[in-house]
Amino acid sequence: MSGSIRPEYSLSIVSKEFKDTLSSYSTFLEFVPVSILCGENEFLFYALHVMLYLDAFDIDKSVFVGVKYGMVSGITQLVLKESVIKNENVFALKNAFMPIIIIDESIRLKVKQLGLKGITFVPANEYQEDIRGI
Repeated sequence: MSGSIRPEYSLSIVSKEFKDTLSSYSTFLEFVPVSILCGENEFLFYALHVMLYLDAFDIDKSVFVGVKYGMVSGITQLVLKESVIKNENVFALKNAFMPIIIIDESIRLKVKQLGLKGITFVPANEYQEDIRGI
């Protein structure tokens, strides 16, 4: 597993091109059409809902501030359990306070090859949450 997509909000809005790319890698995704109006122009995007949650957070090797409402918060070093991930290409981390979507390296490479813009991939071992105020 290469990394994660960190939505700045709990709802990820994606383009049709990114939707089509993700859909070819996983059946555990749901996309809801979203129209965005800008003046007289209307643009079609999709709200991404990841339906597969894996308990792949390695609580013994990761570094985090604590547990909030039964969920891990303030992650400063993320380590994943590869034995849990197996062959899943797209999933969300179970028991993470902030939504964390994990994407396989092959998808990141495909997105780069297609030249899709506006998507930030963070390698899992570089993922950090803002812990101010926690």
